[in-house]
Amino acid sequence: MPQRKWSKEIIIERLQTWHADGVPVKLLWRQDPAMTSRASSMFGSWRLALAAAGIESARKQWSRDTIIEQLRQTRGRNRRVPHLLVNAAIREFGSMRQACKVAGVPCLTNQPPHLDWNKEKAIAAIRKRHDDGHSLRSTAREDPALYAAAKRLFGTWTAARATAGHPIPPKQLLPASEVIDSIKSCHRNGGHLPQLCESNPVLFRSAKHHFGSWTKAIDAAGLKTVRRNRWTPRSVVVAIQARHAAGHALCRTWREDKSLFRAAVRWFGSWADAMKTAGFEPIERERWTRQRVIERLRAWDERARTAEISTSEPKLTAVAIRLFGSLDKAFAEADIEVNPKRWTKARVIAAIQDSYINGRPRHIVGLGDPNLASAAKRQFGSWAAAVEAAGLIEKIPIKPPLRRWNRAKVIAELRAWYDAGHRLAEVSTKYQALFNAAKTHFGSWNAAIEAADLEPERRFYTKEQLIEMIRQRHAADRSLSSGHPDNRALAMTCIRHFGSWRKALSAAGVVVFNRGRRGA
Repeated sequence: MPQRKWSKEIIIERLQTWHADGVPVKLLWRQDPAMTSRASSMFGSWRLALAAAGIESARKQWSRDTIIEQLRQTRGRNRRVPHLLVNAAIREFGSMRQACKVAGVPCLTNQPPHLDWNKEKAIAAIRKRHDDGHSLRSTAREDPALYAAAKRLFGTWTAARATAGHPIPPKQLLPASEVIDSIKSCHRNGGHLPQLCESNPVLFRSAKHHFGSWTKAIDAAGLKTVRRNRWTPRSVVVAIQARHAAGHALCRTWREDKSLFRAAVRWFGSWADAMKTAGFEPIERERWTRQRVIERLRAWDERARTAEISTSEPKLTAVAIRLFGSLDKAFAEADIEVNPKRWTKARVIAAIQDSYINGRPRHIVGLGDPNLASAAKRQFGSWAAAVEAAGLIEKIPIKPPLRRWNRAKVIAELRAWYDAGHRLAEVSTKYQALFNAAKTHFGSWNAAIEAADLEPERRFYTKEQLIEMIRQRHAADRSLSSGHPDNRALAMTCIRHFGSWRKALSAAGVVVFNRGRRGA
């Protein structure tokens, strides 16, 4: 299945739809984790994504004054400090001890002991985090105490990483001439320059580096720039009124006039509040309720069920499952007989047993039936659980789940492989997951072997060494056929270095006249 192409417009539309369907604000991020991650990166944060969709964030915004007040109230009532308050205090003050000191309350004994940070401890913690395979980019979220201490001691997190020997890798930059050529090419082809800078972050970053800004880069290319409107609250209101007077739908502003929509959210907090200020009432979408779901299900049933409800009414299906727990329970509440063709647990089990008896391919998930595989995962949580429920767990092979690797796991697995009597040279063919993980986390196979305190068995030849090996075979009057068992490994290595076996022979000064024969 191809990866979904997300855009700001699609994310805003999806958030507004879920919010209108009655999904609580604090649960919006759970609806689609992939979209949540993409929204945070595209808008800068999840809170800004909600603001762009006109939704007020449910997350509590902590300030130093708020933290102090909450600490005093919590201490006064002899209550345990909430986890969110602890994290906020560490982010703002560096430690719980310092936060309690500023608040004028004793440090609470039910909190973990405070680490008296210094530069040496911070550097050691950063290096340990890196060696354990954790991303240093997520330290602020996963280890706020370390992040806050590093910023306090070194000035910035970047400086702390550099001192620990793990600097932030430099970002890719294009030459200034290539930036100018790209801008001119886009302009000649009728492209939209603002869209070009949004779709090509490397180009945008390179333009800012060489010219100071994207606008100056366009000027350097000899093109005229269109200056953005300097939005004010009044100009936003006037633009909304003008848009309505021209007959444009205000509900599509986020798609048709992004600049106006963003300015409205920035100045008024949400698009709905901007519309109210301009004298227009936002269109209130009907909220989903259990009764409304029942009515929609009955209407679908009266249309003779032209298609499966999951395909014909996907939105209704999702809401029904959310409000009733399952689609079957929703059908029961609506007094609708369940379609016998619809997938149930009993039908999934029967389908697996029938497919097994009929000799369907066992090594493929779903036994060659993608609909069965999808239904099994939906009803039982996984294909393995469905096979086990069908009583065929010992007869149908189940692929093990994907393993999450880090540097420590790679080293442990390499040593276990070696201790078990296996050759390290066989890892690339017999344990490809370990081989790929080693190259990913250590940069190269040899580096991973050295980190595990092992000696590599496979040699990595240079072109000169390969040429010498070919010449030795030629001098010894040995076969130079790439298909000969003695030459297969050498031929594969030569193909990687020279492009083909014939080119390797040519580089060695050996000319092959006929297949299986050679000459000097």
